[in-house]
Amino acid sequence: MKIITWIKENYFLSALLLFSFLFRMFRLDYQSPWGDELFTLIASHSDKSLKDIFMVLKGDVHPPLYYYIVHFFLEIFGDSVYVARFVSVLFGVGGLAVLYTLGKELFNKNVGLIAVLLLVINHFNIYYSQEARMYTMLFFTTTLSFLYLVRYLKNPTLKAALWYSATTVLLVNTHFYALFALFSQYIIILYFLIKPYNTTSQKFFINSLISGVITLVSFIPSIVIFLSTSGKSSFWITAPERDVYTAMFKEFFGFSEVAIIIAVIAILFFLFKTFNEEQTDTKKIDPVNDRPLFAFCILFVWIFVTILAPFVLSYIHLPMIVSRYFINILPPLFLFMAAGITYIKSSTVRFGLVSIFVVYSFSDIVFVKHFYNSIMKTQYREVSEFVKQNHKKDEKILSAFEYYFAYFLRKQDNNEVTNSSLNQYVARLESGQEKPASFWYVDIGTSQDPDTDHTKAVLDSLYVVDENIALVDAFAKHYQDKATYKPNVNLDKFKPFIKDRQGDEINFAVEVFNDKGATVEASGWAYFTGQDMNNARIFMVLLNDQNQVVLTPEAVNRTDVTSYFKSEFDLAKSGFKKEISKAGLAPGTYKLALYLTDPSAKKEALVIVADKTITK
Repeated sequence: MKIITWIKENYFLSALLLFSFLFRMFRLDYQSPWGDELFTLIASHSDKSLKDIFMVLKGDVHPPLYYYIVHFFLEIFGDSVYVARFVSVLFGVGGLAVLYTLGKELFNKNVGLIAVLLLVINHFNIYYSQEARMYTMLFFTTTLSFLYLVRYLKNPTLKAALWYSATTVLLVNTHFYALFALFSQYIIILYFLIKPYNTTSQKFFINSLISGVITLVSFIPSIVIFLSTSGKSSFWITAPERDVYTAMFKEFFGFSEVAIIIAVIAILFFLFKTFNEEQTDTKKIDPVNDRPLFAFCILFVWIFVTILAPFVLSYIHLPMIVSRYFINILPPLFLFMAAGITYIKSSTVRFGLVSIFVVYSFSDIVFVKHFYNSIMKTQYREVSEFVKQNHKKDEKILSAFEYYFAYFLRKQDNNEVTNSSLNQYVARLESGQEKPASFWYVDIGTSQDPDTDHTKAVLDSLYVVDENIALVDAFAKHYQDKATYKPNVNLDKFKPFIKDRQGDEINFAVEVFNDKGATVEASGWAYFTGQDMNNARIFMVLLNDQNQVVLTPEAVNRTDVTSYFKSEFDLAKSGFKKEISKAGLAPGTYKLALYLTDPSAKKEALVIVADKTITK
C-alpha cells in the first residue's frame, strides 16, 4: 500500500521512471555482447565461486562488487546476456530515481524532475543501461554517495556519517574511477572541516574520520587488484587529445547540435543567476540558506576533480580517459541544466526548451542513430551461430580470440575453440605438428586476410574457403581441404551459355576487377530481386568454349546495398570478393559469370559479365 500511495503522490516521477525502464528494456538482447560484456559473462558465470571471480579479476582493472552482483543474478535467473544486461537496466533506472532525490535535496522538486526528464531519453545513459558492464552502477553509486554526502553536510551527525560511509563503500567498490569522485568529496569535506556548518570542527572531524576508516577497510580486498593496475607500464588507451573533454561533452548528448546548444545555454544561465545573487562575507556556505551556492560548490567540485585528475594522470602515468568511465559526471551536468531551466521566469520558455531538448534527443536516438535497429557491437554471437550450424564434429575451430568465442562455441556442444592465429596454424603445418585438414577460423576485426603473405600463400595452396560469413567486426571462414572440395553447382541447364542472362531475375555489379598478373581481384554484389539474400549463395564462374571453372568467393557484408536501393528486403549477404589465381587455369580467355542459387526459394540465375575477362 505504501508503494501505491508513493506512486500516487509522485505520479509524474513514476511515469518518467516507467518510461526510462521501457526505453532501456526495449530490444535489450538485440545487440551481440562485445568483448567486455563477454568478460563479464565469463567472469561472473554461475558455475564460479566468489573466490574464483576474485582471482579472475586480479588480472583485470575493476573491483569485484559488480561481478558479484551479476553472479547472483545469473545464479538465480540463468546464465544469459539478457540477465546480465538487466542488472545494468536496474542501476540505470535506479540512478535516475536517486538523481531526482539529489536534485530535490540540493535545489527543489522541480529541478529533480527536470533532470530526470532530460536523462530519460539520453543516448549515452540508455546505451550503457543496455550493456553488461558496471557503468550504470557507477552512475548509481556516485549519485547515491553524493546524496548522502549532502545530507551529512546538512546534518553532520554520526548516524548521517555512517549512512554516507555505507554509500561510499558501494562507490569505491564499483569502479576505480570512483576514487576520483571520492577524492572530490573529501575536498568538500575538508572545506566544511575548516568552515563547519551546524557542528564543531572536532565533532565533524571525528565523524568524517570514522566514515573514512569504514570506506578504507571496505576497499582492502580491492587493493590487490588496484595495485596490479597501478603497476602497469602500458595500456590499450591512447593519449588524450587536448580537446578530449569537448568531444566527450558532445558525446554525452549524442552529438545532437540542438541538445548541446540547449545544455550550454541552461548551464550558463544557472551560473549567471548564481553568481549574481548577493553572497555573505563570512566565506561560510550555509547548505540550507545558500542553496544555489552550496549546490554549485558540490556539483562543480564533483565535475572538476573527476575530469582533472585523470587528465593529469594520463600524461604523468598512463592514458586513462575513456568516455564511458565518466558516466558519473552526467548527474551534476544535468542538475546544472535543470537548475538553469527552472531559473527562467517564463513558463513558456521553460516548457519550450525542455520540449525541444526531449524531442531532439528522442529523434536523434530513433531516427538519426537508429539505436534500436542498427547493429553497433561486434557480432560474436551471430558468427558463432553460423559456425555451429555448419560445423562438422571432426573439424577444428581456431581463433586468436578463443577466450570470447568460447562462450558461444562450447566444448560440451562439440564446438570447442582452439586458441590459434592462422600464422601459428601454418607454422604447425610446416613443422609437421599438424596435417592439413578442413577447419574453421573465427576472428574479429574488419580485415579478413591472414597476417602475412606467406600464410595466405600456404592456405591458398591447401584450402578453398567454401563457407564464410562477415558481419559487424567479426567473421568466420571454413577452410575446406582442396583434395576433397567439390562445389555443388550444376550449370547444364544454362548451356550453351549463349545468353548473357538466364534464370530468375537478379541485380548485380562487379565493382572491382583488377588484373594483377598472376591473380585477378574481383568483388561486388548480386541479389535476387523481390526477396532477401539470407539463404542464397553466390558463385563466380569462368567460362570459355572448353572449360567452366566454378569458384567460391568470400561473402562480404553489404548493408549499404539494402540502404542504397531502399529495399524492404535484407540484402546484406549480397556482397562477394575473390582473388582468382591463374595458376590452376588452363591457357585461354575466360569470361566472368555469376551464378546465384537459393534452394529454399527454388531460384537460380546465371549472368555473364561480358566485359570482364581473364586471360592466361
